[in-house]
Amino acid sequence: MDAVAIGLRRYRIWAGRRETQSSELSFLVVLLASPLLRSLDLPPGRAVASCIGLVVFGALFLAGQRLTPRSPLPLRVTLYGFLTVLSVLGMAATTSAWLVSAILTAISSANLLPLVWGAVSGVTAVTALSVAAGGGSVQAVLTVAAAGVIAVLRGRLLVEITQSRANRQAHAMAAVENERLRIARDLHDLLGHSLTTMVVKAELAERLAGRDPEASALAARDVQQVGRAAMAEVQQAVAGYRATSLAEEVEQARKSLRPLRNGVTVDIPPRTWGPDTDAVLAWGLREAVTNILRHANAASCTIGVTADLRTARLTVVNDDLGGAQIDTAIPGGGHGLAGLRERASELGGHLTATPLPGGGFRLALELPLDSAIEDRMGAGEGDRP
Repeated sequence: MDAVAIGLRRYRIWAGRRETQSSELSFLVVLLASPLLRSLDLPPGRAVASCIGLVVFGALFLAGQRLTPRSPLPLRVTLYGFLTVLSVLGMAATTSAWLVSAILTAISSANLLPLVWGAVSGVTAVTALSVAAGGGSVQAVLTVAAAGVIAVLRGRLLVEITQSRANRQAHAMAAVENERLRIARDLHDLLGHSLTTMVVKAELAERLAGRDPEASALAARDVQQVGRAAMAEVQQAVAGYRATSLAEEVEQARKSLRPLRNGVTVDIPPRTWGPDTDAVLAWGLREAVTNILRHANAASCTIGVTADLRTARLTVVNDDLGGAQIDTAIPGGGHGLAGLRERASELGGHLTATPLPGGGFRLALELPLDSAIEDRMGAGEGDRP
């Protein structure tokens, strides 16, 4: 949501500048040429007064077109009031010669008065005053009212277009941000596990180099294999093609936890869940094994999965003997569980990772199966009126 709000705010700033330019109707000031020419037929005193009034009116109209809904409201209302007064006085003095000014005043109400109803009220007021000042011509009424309504509808359309563009831009930025988070989460899960395994294997190879060269060479070969696999996985993850499976992670867990003195116990039933659930269970097992290698001084590990018609539950328990030191050379501690919680919540599941009273640590990941999700959605729909 933060990404949507930031994108929406940035776009509206840019759109506000564009709106100032695209909503201008300054070119309509040329319509005042007609009343200017007709004013020349009036007596000299009235002709001069009419021309000066039209020039002032034109200047105010141009100033009004430069204002936007972000401009101070008192300034906009005051400017609209001056336009209205000049228009009414001009029509009262010259009748139909100043009809164009009433039309331009009605058009100006679209961006000078607040909200749609305010603009409509402004159009109505100008129309009524123009009728009273101009002698009640039906044609004048229709012309002024139509011009104002068209201007209001145009302004409303511009607002809707701006908001629609802002929403699209905000959602596009949110999609990009979510994709970045997904890639960062995948890379952390991939590299966190692989690099931890490589460090542990490399330390093992170093310790065995003097005592057991054959075992040391085997550990070094494991480091090479894990490194190559990590490179391939990163390339696939960045490309968006990688799909992990629980079966693959179980085999990898057996290899990674082979140094444990009492070994690894695995109890997983045949798969009865969908690929999305299987992928999240696989990520859960990967994160659990990574944390065992990184943080735990364990002698054994038990990996189990239970499934019924409604849920699938992964449990990974290790008998942490204590005394292990967290390797501060490996950054990113704590982000893996947060990413795993995000994956679980996307499917409606939850994650618990807690130490055990007698020593050890347990990670439990529970996910609803498709039937449970459908039942919950159906119940939610049934509660709706």
